[in-house]
Amino acid sequence: MGGRVSRPKGIPSHRKGLSIEKEYGNEKAKRIRNKLSFKTKEQHKKNGAYWFGKHRDEKTRLKISEKNKGKQKYRMTDDIRKKMSLSKTGEKIFSFFRSSLQSRVRRSQKYKEWRLLVFAKDDFTCQECGKKGVWIEAHHITTFSIILKYNYINSYEKAMTCEQLWDINNGITYCNTCHSKKDEFRAKFNNGVR
Repeated sequence: MGGRVSRPKGIPSHRKGLSIEKEYGNEKAKRIRNKLSFKTKEQHKKNGAYWFGKHRDEKTRLKISEKNKGKQKYRMTDDIRKKMSLSKTGEKIFSFFRSSLQSRVRRSQKYKEWRLLVFAKDDFTCQECGKKGVWIEAHHITTFSIILKYNYINSYEKAMTCEQLWDINNGITYCNTCHSKKDEFRAKFNNGVR
C-alpha cells in the first residue's frame, strides 16, 4: 500500500508530496488508512448507500432491470429549459432555444468571413512565430468580450451592426501554440494545444 494518496483531513498540508508511509512510518500509515476506510464505510451506510462497493448477483440485477423498465428518468421540463435559455441569451421574450450571444456570434457567417479576411491580411501566417501551414486562429486584439461589453451589445442584431467587432485591423493571426500563450483566458485555464 505505498505511493501517494490524497491528503486526509487533519493531516498537515505542509508535507504535501510525501506518502503517508514516508511521513509517519508504515505502522501509523496503516492505522490512518484503516480509520479513513472505516469512516468512509460508515458515512455511506449513514447516507443509505448500503450497496456501495458491493456486488449483486446476476439474478438480482435482472430483477432490478425488469422493475425499472418503462419508468421515466428525470427530464427537465420545457418551462425550466425556457427560463435557462432566457437567462443565457439575456433576452426578455422567449422565441426559441438558443445558446449564449457570444457563441451565436462566433458561429455566424459574418464571423467566418471576418476570420478569413484576417487570415488573408496576415498571409495565412502566424504573426508571432512566423509559421505557415499550421493550424491558425484569428484573435481579437481588443478582446471579443470587451467589445461586447463597452458597446452595450446585448442582442444578436446589435452584434451584427457593431463596426468595431468586425474591424479587420482589430484581428491578428496566431498559430494554436502562440494563441494559447497570448490569450489571457486560455493561459488562465491552460486549454490544450492542437
